[in-house]
Amino acid sequence: MLRMQASSAAVGSVRAPGGGMNGRTIGWIYFSSVAVLAALFLLGFAQVYEARLQGGEAVSGSLRAGYCTMLAGGLVLLVQALAVHFGILRRLGEFERRNRTLSLDLERRASLDELTKAYTRSMFDVLLAREIDNVRRRGTPVSAVMFDVDGFRELNDAYGYAGGDRVLAELARTVRRGTRRTDYLFRWRGGTFVILAPHIDLEQAGVFADKLRRLVERTLFADVGVTVSMAVAEVAGDETPESFALRLKHALGTAKANGPSGLSLAGPPPVTQ
Repeated sequence: MLRMQASSAAVGSVRAPGGGMNGRTIGWIYFSSVAVLAALFLLGFAQVYEARLQGGEAVSGSLRAGYCTMLAGGLVLLVQALAVHFGILRRLGEFERRNRTLSLDLERRASLDELTKAYTRSMFDVLLAREIDNVRRRGTPVSAVMFDVDGFRELNDAYGYAGGDRVLAELARTVRRGTRRTDYLFRWRGGTFVILAPHIDLEQAGVFADKLRRLVERTLFADVGVTVSMAVAEVAGDETPESFALRLKHALGTAKANGPSGLSLAGPPPVTQ
């Protein structure tokens, strides 16, 4: 049910915003300047040739005219150089903007679950490692709530995978509305989710989880009523993301063993010698 394929059409439709002169205008300026430059060179050649034929004072006047023609040719070359320069800069700017937009789009697609719009399992590892570091350095509490839809396999059998997907999508939206702006919602796998809640301890997280559990119980998702079992754990500064996830999953197993809509608080991590 987890649909994470990035649409090639959507990626291909990313367009960089335009700016400055377009390529046709720059090309017109360039080729026009080439024509003017050719005309100036021909004119200068004609003036020098005429001066050689006339001799005398006419030579200096023709040379002055030739110098002026050469100066005009230099200015035309400068215009050409500027046209090419800004054209290259514009192209590079377009490529950079397009690559940046594409990179952000791909990063967003990789970090979000397409169905529920929750963060992915891999993002949980990244953000949990950051929060564990905050616990070590600052001592700020961080807790997590793992919850799983009770009887999710039977729900899929009864309503089909499409029906199960609709339930999960609406469940994620409902849970997201019940969380704080500083909380993170992740889809772990199937019907299992995790909420990472900074700045609350185990007791506060337990109260928070109970409110969410009751919210789910009184809500219909795609006209289907479901319950969730929940596990709560507080991050310890001396543990790894793997050991913390293991404590969460063990507590969730305890909650589900106590029946539908169970709630279990994880114990502290084992003391290492």
